[in-house]
Amino acid sequence: MKPSRYNFFFQVDDQAILGYNSLTTALAELSAQEFATLQEFCGAPRDGFFDARGQGSFRDDLFKDGFLVPDDCEELEQIGALHNALKTQRQRSIGLTIVPTLDCNFRCAYCFSYARPERMSAEVQEAAARFVEAKLATDGSLSVTWYGGEPTLCLDVIEALSAQLRDACERRGAQYLPATIITNGFLLAEKTAQRLKAAGIEEAQVTLDGDRDTHNRRRPLKGGVGTFDRILENVAASRDILKIQIRINVDRSNADTAVGALDALVEHGLEGIPAYFGHVKPFTEACAGMASDCLSDDEFGELNLALTRQALARGFASLSRPHLQLGGVCGADHELSYLIAPDGLLFKCWAQASLGSEHSIGNIFDNHNSPRQEENLRRFMGWDPLADAGCRGCRVLPICMGGCPYQRLNGSTGANCVPWRHFLLDTLALRYKLGQLTKAQTGSFRAEGGTY
Repeated sequence: MKPSRYNFFFQVDDQAILGYNSLTTALAELSAQEFATLQEFCGAPRDGFFDARGQGSFRDDLFKDGFLVPDDCEELEQIGALHNALKTQRQRSIGLTIVPTLDCNFRCAYCFSYARPERMSAEVQEAAARFVEAKLATDGSLSVTWYGGEPTLCLDVIEALSAQLRDACERRGAQYLPATIITNGFLLAEKTAQRLKAAGIEEAQVTLDGDRDTHNRRRPLKGGVGTFDRILENVAASRDILKIQIRINVDRSNADTAVGALDALVEHGLEGIPAYFGHVKPFTEACAGMASDCLSDDEFGELNLALTRQALARGFASLSRPHLQLGGVCGADHELSYLIAPDGLLFKCWAQASLGSEHSIGNIFDNHNSPRQEENLRRFMGWDPLADAGCRGCRVLPICMGGCPYQRLNGSTGANCVPWRHFLLDTLALRYKLGQLTKAQTGSFRAEGGTY
């Protein structure tokens, strides 16, 4: 038996000693004696060490949670096998992002969406349904995310195409999973939410950009009118119909107002709604003009931690925590993951939705791809974090897996890994404190992986 290469041990406020394993995501509290014993073993692993000290049960707990592994265990090979298995498993599940329009009723300075204002025609809708049905596996599944532009500008398209996709799943014996929509929220009134629900959409993400004044300056309507109050009214009216999550965009220019969005949610009685802080990034040339306002991964990680503490103090308990990414952080490098643009072009990444055919991997009308499209597809499908020396040697590999494939493949630097990579232990310490608070309030708390 030997220590896992993915172990982390740290102390919280000179009191609790925590162990974390990034391959099992076990988080456990250790006594001073247990920690001393474990450190001694890690310095010189040997058989019979724990039994000789009467700590066989402690050893068994460490083994169960992945802090100790068999001598012949090659964890990196295990990660590679799981990564490949999960990618293969996803070949029975289609992940579809549908962009019914790239038009938008907002004029956000940092957004690409209104570069191509066309709507998805009935011909494209029918071709999309045929394309999906041809790829659906019997006993497989289909998950759909509606994106834009602003998808609620095309409720009729959402309703019509959703019906066609559900029919396709029924014919193929596949499962049509609850769908999600990414929306600015301005049109998400109660009746709209009811129509979306009827179309199979159960979750919605709505974006805010700080407090009222900052948001209205950054996310106005086409004519310059503010949108903040209308969005919150809609969220309040629709929260019992759809599961709504709030994303609060953050960059240098609005970092000091981000928590103002939370205060406004509280004012509207929405303190129980899930909310998180989103890292604004200049993914394409269309938003390159605001690149200087964007925070680096390190900067955002530090700010996100500080903002999360303020969110918890305001009663927002949706603390993001590290989770396994062994199958990859998104579907961009998975065979059956597609974005369908309004004109029927196929892409692998949301950031490419408005970039045109030179960035596409094909179209829904035929299977005859151009050499450029074949190369675009090959690059995404060939992305492998385990082929990167830096990733292979990184102890947070299982909860990162190289981060964003699009950024990696396009040579982005300093913006590739998952947010908590740079502040992992601080994030875990904050989660532990939240758990202790829960224990004090309810009398029950069990750290992930157990408390030894």
